[in-house]
Amino acid sequence: MTRLPLRLVGRLLGFLVAALFIGTIASAIAAAVAKRRLVSIGGPEDDEVALVTIYGSLDFRSAATSFRRGSLLAWFAGGQLDLRGATLDPAGADLDVRTIFAGTNVVVPEGWRVTVEGPAIFGANSARAGEPGAGAPELRVRAVTVFGGTMVSAEAWDLAASEQTLVVAAEPGTTAPEPAEAVVATEATPGTAVEEHVAEAATVAPKRRRRRAAPDAAAADQPAAGDHSPAADPG
Repeated sequence: MTRLPLRLVGRLLGFLVAALFIGTIASAIAAAVAKRRLVSIGGPEDDEVALVTIYGSLDFRSAATSFRRGSLLAWFAGGQLDLRGATLDPAGADLDVRTIFAGTNVVVPEGWRVTVEGPAIFGANSARAGEPGAGAPELRVRAVTVFGGTMVSAEAWDLAASEQTLVVAAEPGTTAPEPAEAVVATEATPGTAVEEHVAEAATVAPKRRRRRAAPDAAAADQPAAGDHSPAADPG
């Protein structure tokens, strides 16, 4: 009687793992397609923005004088919306955040009134904005999180210390240098230890090749065993 429930549990777990794997692959493909179509709209001075980051990272700092509405989509990425330099509209502001296989941080100054609502599937939504001030406008955050985390806090992430910042720091229309290009640039710098090491390697390599070639040449001059050609046989 105990084997049947165990089999059912095993099958259920296998089904869940398979569904999770298929869902992840499908989400990755959908994100790749969406990356080509969805772009961010709005700049730091705008009171309404629509931000998108897919397979990358985003660190957006708002300086709006009357921030009213915004949205942020982070998909297989890391996104940060810094509102510490912005001023909310007297009627408050609405912010829609969608986090899918990603992490999102909304940075607000201390003293703002913040409310966060929305579902989190295999993830979490949290707010750590401190004590609100009297009569402060309200930032209403609607967060939908799937396999990730959405946070509203007074502390910013240090994206400059992460590897994804290389993608964020590049201006639109430019690409970050490839690792091979960075190595070549370092090797070409005169007076560095890397340059001396490369020069030494360039000197040692031909010597090794000559040492390997010397035995081969000596072996070529010796007649092979059983060779009775006129050149090899004195008689």
